[in-house]
Amino acid sequence: MALMGGVRFATAQSEEGKTWSEPEIVLAENFLLPEFPGELRVYRIEGTEVDENLAERLAKALGFAGVREEGGRFVADENFWHLEVDRETGYLWCGDVNRVYGIPGGAPLVSPEEASVLAESFLAERGLLPEDAALEEVRRDEIRVSAVDPETGKIWERGTGRGVVQVWFGRRIDHLEVVGSGCGIAVSLAGKEVVGVRRCWKEYTPLGSFPLLPFQEILADIRSKGVNRLLEGVKGVVYGEKVVMRGVRLAYLDDSRIHRDQEFLLPVYGITVDLGGGHLLEVFFPALALPSVPYFEVCG
Repeated sequence: MALMGGVRFATAQSEEGKTWSEPEIVLAENFLLPEFPGELRVYRIEGTEVDENLAERLAKALGFAGVREEGGRFVADENFWHLEVDRETGYLWCGDVNRVYGIPGGAPLVSPEEASVLAESFLAERGLLPEDAALEEVRRDEIRVSAVDPETGKIWERGTGRGVVQVWFGRRIDHLEVVGSGCGIAVSLAGKEVVGVRRCWKEYTPLGSFPLLPFQEILADIRSKGVNRLLEGVKGVVYGEKVVMRGVRLAYLDDSRIHRDQEFLLPVYGITVDLGGGHLLEVFFPALALPSVPYFEVCG
């Protein structure tokens, strides 16, 4: 998930002098509006600054002898493995730099069930699996290996290989998924061997319950302002004559790893948008009447 900069999709003039209009926004035929609560709790995101002692413990748990501080991060290297821990956000990245981004020659297939067990065991044995972490997804990435001819500058394909298996752990607060860069764990596996870990996990303190904005008000605002409002802040999207809203859900948003000034875990409405051609994305709108709350999207 990423915060996207603002982009306007206004009616434009083509080279031939013809104009094109923004697409029609429609609800899918099977669009069901859930019954949302009248209010939800808001949580404060507690400080997660990492000191050298904590960084040392994390490093030793992952097999590193120690850490050094470089530019606001604690880093370590051991053979082909590299570790980084962000001092301010607590975000941890660790991996075998030769394999974490994919295995050009392929890797033995591991079933989703086995991959999840291996990932869970790896984290639990090192004290990196919180009690409230829940398995969210297991997926296998495909990679295409290419190279650039230094004489001609042309790109030629060396072959296609299988990437690593990614096992994702997430979190639910008050039965709602926490989305955003501030909360989640991912384990990368090549065959049965862990080749990478990404982890960002925060503590949340409840502040109280607040009334939700009725989703009908957001929907009316989208319909009156069109695609500019629905996709406000989303870069680089391509759509046809019609944009379809296929569903909506409530979630909590923590994007504090990227947007470090975010202080609160906030409820958001997530709208699944079909741009056509098999392109889906989920856009998030603040569910509370708070000023200056950022707008987020997740590509699906």
